[in-house]
Amino acid sequence: MSEASPSKAKEQGAELGRFLVVGLSAVGTDFLVYMLLVRLVPALPIAVAKGVSFAAGAVLSFVLNRLFVFRAKDKGKVSTQAGAFVLLYATSLLLNMGVNAGALALSLPKAVAWLFATGTSTVTNFLGMKFIVFAEAKKKAESAKDTAS
Repeated sequence: MSEASPSKAKEQGAELGRFLVVGLSAVGTDFLVYMLLVRLVPALPIAVAKGVSFAAGAVLSFVLNRLFVFRAKDKGKVSTQAGAFVLLYATSLLLNMGVNAGALALSLPKAVAWLFATGTSTVTNFLGMKFIVFAEAKKKAESAKDTAS
């Protein structure tokens, strides 16, 4: 098994850093949209406000991960990527909820359960986007890079 070159390791570290920035931006968008809806539209059911805010964060996440993190613009069908992204997020949500419930069943504090659940879904999302959702785009980009060399 060969080791990653220093430039490849640096590139992967930068990709992970971009992923974390996008993730924080998506969470921030979720929070801001939720708070705005709750305050400005008090008649709106809380569950609807949370659904809308989550969707806003997810859309931002897809767009920024596609364009900025994995640089998949013009390197894959957006409809295929969007479908895989939705399936990944649904799977990640179920995994997040399961880890959270399991941690609470072990009598861990709620904040610790949340951290374990969020950490699990973050890793799942990164790996799923890198190796499934935007994998074809990465292959095309690397192939084009090799051809140019």
